[in-house]
Amino acid sequence: MPVATVGILSVCVLGCGSKSDVPLEGVVVIEPEIDFHFSGDTLEIRSKDRPAEVAYGEIKADGSFRVESLRDGSIVKGTSAGEYEARIVVSDDDSRHKAAALKVIPKKYMQFASSGLKVTAPNTQVTITISR
Repeated sequence: MPVATVGILSVCVLGCGSKSDVPLEGVVVIEPEIDFHFSGDTLEIRSKDRPAEVAYGEIKADGSFRVESLRDGSIVKGTSAGEYEARIVVSDDDSRHKAAALKVIPKKYMQFASSGLKVTAPNTQVTITISR
């Protein structure tokens, strides 16, 4: 009986979950600095090598974010190691915030093709700079 239990545990330790998920977190800043708070906006990243691989991080009021990915129907912290392009997705939840965000964040930062934003995972000290 103990041999079977050890065998099952070995399989789970080696095969359960994704060993490739690594942390990706940091802060989004706007330059020049203005009085604007991200509120439910999202940093979306897309793998340069695997364009179908996308991950997201909610941007908190202070600009901080932590990327999460969807793996087998579950949300997990982090993403696969590699290089990503990024964009800002403005929240639709509050019409006043959306209107303010669209005035503050240049539209180029809302598209992967034009944002010029790039990040590499793993990294726990990313700074994404939005220039106005």
